Amino acid sequence: LTGPKNPLADPDAVRSALKAADVEKYKRGVSYEWPALRRRVSETEERLLRNASRAVTTVKAQVQRGAGVQLTTAEGVRVGLAVGVWSDLIPVVFRMSPVAKLHGRVRFLLQSPSVVPSSSGAWSPMRLFISPVQFDPAALPPNAEIASPMEFAGELARVNGPFETLGWPEMTNPVKDDVLADRDFLSHLDILRRGRETRLMERLARSDWDCLFAMFSEPDRVQHALYRHVDKESPRHDPAAAVEFGGEIDRAYLEMDRLVGEVMKAAPKDTRILVVSDHGFAPFRRGVNLNNLLCSIGLQFRGGNAGPLSVGALEGGKFFTDVRWEETKAYAMGLGNLYLNLEGREAQGCVKAADAEAVLAEIEAALMALRDTNGAKVVRRVYRGKDLFHGARAKEAPDLVVGFEWGYRVSWQTCLGSVDDDIITDNTQRWSGDHCSVDPELVPGILFSSMPLDPAAQPNVVDVNPSILSIYGASGPEPDGKSFLAK
Repeated sequence: LTGPKNPLADPDAVRSALKAADVEKYKRGVSYEWPALRRRVSETEERLLRNASRAVTTVKAQVQRGAGVQLTTAEGVRVGLAVGVWSDLIPVVFRMSPVAKLHGRVRFLLQSPSVVPSSSGAWSPMRLFISPVQFDPAALPPNAEIASPMEFAGELARVNGPFETLGWPEMTNPVKDDVLADRDFLSHLDILRRGRETRLMERLARSDWDCLFAMFSEPDRVQHALYRHVDKESPRHDPAAAVEFGGEIDRAYLEMDRLVGEVMKAAPKDTRILVVSDHGFAPFRRGVNLNNLLCSIGLQFRGGNAGPLSVGALEGGKFFTDVRWEETKAYAMGLGNLYLNLEGREAQGCVKAADAEAVLAEIEAALMALRDTNGAKVVRRVYRGKDLFHGARAKEAPDLVVGFEWGYRVSWQTCLGSVDDDIITDNTQRWSGDHCSVDPELVPGILFSSMPLDPAAQPNVVDVNPSILSIYGASGPEPDGKSFLAK
């Protein structure tokens, strides 16, 4: 298992290992006659050599063909795996030096135990899925500030057991990348929800809290990953799979409804309760590449090497490939954000401040005029960044924010500052539901309150904190937002 970069690694040993890895890669490139097995061994050798700068730990796997797998960590923890059943959060240790070590936790899922397919006599490979390794909340290093105060994470772990410490522990990316089955994704989601519920109810039963907040992300994650099962127009809709999984989004909401009931029964009778979501959901059928649009109207220029990028390419500094900045007046990155290549702000800015409004108006007109191949309107509204963002960091805000129509979202490659084959393309990923860059009017959140609401209020997510503070007779520093509770 690969851990973090090891600052105590011997630089000379790392350089030597990386050189050997390059040699291994070169040998594969010139050895056309190598059989598949030898090529696979070479690839493994290269990967191991490239880990020289990182802390690693080993897990041995004993395969019981057709039945299961027995794992043993370097510290002697034994884990038996059956097909399709997630393990507990298993402790693993990364040794940075003879005295320095990091404690992690990881889940394993046996996807295939190695079987003989009916069409051949050869054993299929054992397939083991491993979740991202994350910090053990009960044994955090001093610089792992995942809780405030730091002791809170350890206290939760001691009382309720270990838990995922990633900010986004749900397996939506493996679903998107077609390496995790829907059923396995859902079973992991249930594990996370049960753990969060356990920790919430344990805190609720204590008497030392005044304001208790808990976040459950399952309705969000299941819609990102499984919306295609309820959207017949999705490029990835499968009617047969929809029979099995079409009810999972509703089930996620029913679980939240049940949980609210459990909280209401467990909380002291005078407890005031808010149930809030910051957004709703829409189908993500077609992706819109805003950089392609800018190129089509002569506001962005790229060389011949421009093309799709992967997230990994960003680590190597490949960003906005082949853009001719001296001619480019605007660019897009992130989730529906557009920026002028403004003189004095961008490193190679060419748009003068006096011309900025005219360029923004030209982009806005092109966005509102954009139509799909079937004539459908693509953009619902275009917002000016100066109207949305306030405060000390407002100068970092985008110049334009796009609100797409139902079924459209900014394309994956736009998020990376890259281009697609066309302005509008099918979203062929299993990640098939979204809210980011969809016009907010189309994806409103929900609000339930045990307290009367101000009948004149139009609740917004920025009103939540002022509303909570108003219960205590306090106010906060927010430039936007006001209480939606009745006076």
